[in-house]
Order: sequence, then C-alpha cells, then structure tokens
Amino acid sequence: MGSSVGFSVDSLRSKSFTDIHGTAPSIMDYARFNYVAQPDDGITQFYPRIGEYDKWSIEYGYRIIPEAVDANDEKPTLNEWVKAKEGNPIYRYGRQRGLPLDHTAQTEDLGDDSMIASEYGIENLKRIIPQISTWANVDGTFYDQQNELHDQVYGQFNRYIGHVTANIGGVKEDFKTHDQGGEVYVHAVKEKQKRAFDFLSNQVFTTPKWLVNNDLLARKEASGNLQRIQDLQERTLRILFNSDRLLRMNDNLTLNEDQAYSPSELFEDMNATAFNELSSGANIDPYRRNLQRSVLNAYKTILE
Repeated sequence: MGSSVGFSVDSLRSKSFTDIHGTAPSIMDYARFNYVAQPDDGITQFYPRIGEYDKWSIEYGYRIIPEAVDANDEKPTLNEWVKAKEGNPIYRYGRQRGLPLDHTAQTEDLGDDSMIASEYGIENLKRIIPQISTWANVDGTFYDQQNELHDQVYGQFNRYIGHVTANIGGVKEDFKTHDQGGEVYVHAVKEKQKRAFDFLSNQVFTTPKWLVNNDLLARKEASGNLQRIQDLQERTLRILFNSDRLLRMNDNLTLNEDQAYSPSELFEDMNATAFNELSSGANIDPYRRNLQRSVLNAYKTILE
C-alpha cells in the first residue's frame, strides 16, 4: 500500500488526479475515489488509475540490472534506487493493517490530514442522504436498493471516523536502513491528536442527526435507528480505547511528558464530551443516554 501523505488535501481539491500524479491516483494507494472533492472544485477525475508509485514499484521489481550475477549482487543498486527517492512521500511505502498504528499510512485515506479530508468526505455524505430516495426510485421494485445505499453511507462514514481515530496514539512508521539515518517511529504531535478527538466529539459523540432521515427510515424498518447510532458510537469507542493505542499513548507520555496527549487527557476529554449535560442542565435525550451508557461500559471493559 502506498501512503497518500504525498499530497495535501488542498492539492487534491484544487487539481484533478491526473494533474497531481501525471496520470491518475496510484492504485497502490487503495483509495476508491476522490472523496474530498467538492461540487465547486471542477474536478472530473474521481477514480484511481496507474500512478507514480505503481510505476516505481514495477521498476524496482522488474528492471534488469545487467552487471548483477545473482540476487545478492542486485542489493547495492536497489539500495541506491531507494535512497534516491528518500524524502519524497509519493514513493513512501506504508504497511497495510486492519487497525493501523501509523496514522499517515491508512487504507482508503486521502491527503495529509485525516480531519480535514474526513470533514470534506462527510459534507459529501450529507449531500447524498437527501438524494437516495430519488436515485433508487424504480417503479415496481421494493426498497432494497434504497436501503443498501443508506447502509453504504453509514459504512463510508465509519471509514472516515476510523481514519481520524488513528491519529490518536498514532505513530508514524518510516522504514530506514543504517545508511539513511533518522527515526523510524515518531509519535503524532499532541495538537494533531487533540484535533482528532475534537473531530470525534463533534461528528460522532455529538449525535450525527444528519444520518437520521425520517423519509428513508419510514421505508426501511420498524425499528433500528437508535441502535444504529449507538453501534456507530460503540464501534468508535472500541477503536479509541483499544489497549494497543493506550499503551502507545503511555509510552509517548513517558518519553515526551507534557508534549504527549496522555490517556488521562483522553478520558477527561471523553467525560467532558459525553456527560456535558450534567453540568449544563440540558435535556438528555435517548441518543445521549445510549452514548453515556456506552462510555461507562467502555470504561468498565478497560478496568477488567
């Protein structure tokens, strides 16, 4: 998987993929489409094609080195090729993981800032929800396609949330050899981790009521809306309070002290987000009660 950190979100929005990559977005980046593009950007190329990373990986794997007798003889030349690309994020390789520790190398993410990119992605999802019933309207059919589209919006929303959550306790992994020098593992800066939590607070732990479309739900199910929102929040809590993430945050605290975003700060921020009605006196609706119950259950799981 090639990392997408080579391009800022602004560059992805202001240019077509062809302009940026020379052809189109690298398939090695495994981004299905340009979800940061907005209606007024004038972008016409949305889907990945062969890009610079793909060409480079093919060259690395198959270019003939005439002077090499065997595989061991090729290694010095290959090493020089790699070092020649050092520092250019277009050619950086990032390992693909189900639950990434490296917030800069994630599947299906775009740009160099998950919070900005996901914000744009969500704006596009908000445009989709009101159109689903129109797009899926086929006389003589039931509402299966409409329901599938609705479910896919939830799935894509979850991807964006996952991209953002990875920034909390995130550690950039940049493979290097002895002759390259520099750090291999670098913790995400505190400011970025705090911004990631603020994003989750605003987009997930504050009830995302834009997902609740009465017209769609009246044709989808007898019940399930409350549970669907709660499932979304509980999934985010499970990923956020993952034990490996908390261990990385503790390591960061030990190594970097007040420059780290600590687990205790994370819990304090979570409490302020989930239980703010207790100090403000605001009404606690069913969505919020479910969230508060889910947070308490998540704490219980951590302590067990």
